[in-house]
Amino acid sequence: DLNIFLQGVAGVNGKLGGFSGWALWSEGNIQKWQMEEAFDPENPTRYPKYPRLANLGNATGVNTQESDFWIRNASYLRVKNIQLGYTLPKSILKNTFIQNVRFYAATENPFTFHSYPEGWDPEINADDRFYPVLTNYTFGLNLKF
Repeated sequence: DLNIFLQGVAGVNGKLGGFSGWALWSEGNIQKWQMEEAFDPENPTRYPKYPRLANLGNATGVNTQESDFWIRNASYLRVKNIQLGYTLPKSILKNTFIQNVRFYAATENPFTFHSYPEGWDPEINADDRFYPVLTNYTFGLNLKF
């Protein structure tokens, strides 16, 4: 048997912000996507996805100005659960003291399809104070005597 549970939304937007969205906010760190996609004065002809990087402490500077740059497509499809199981036919067990044998494997939250930057969860439409969604794997054996 196979069970798959999907969850998602379409046609919604979310706003990136806070410590993770704004590079160097409060003299903090920067995410890989911000560095790779930032304006580079040595190569001004390319079209960057992120404004010029500047460390202005807590001041509202070029990295934190409100604009539609921070609005992203928050549509997503998350595979919440997949379970695969197999029950041995009774004919195999007829000469044993075992009535039923079932093998199974399951996973929770294995995949999310979205266009948010790496490391962001489109289901959490807030400024960055969230834990990543955990992925769990389960393997099992059911025996009935």
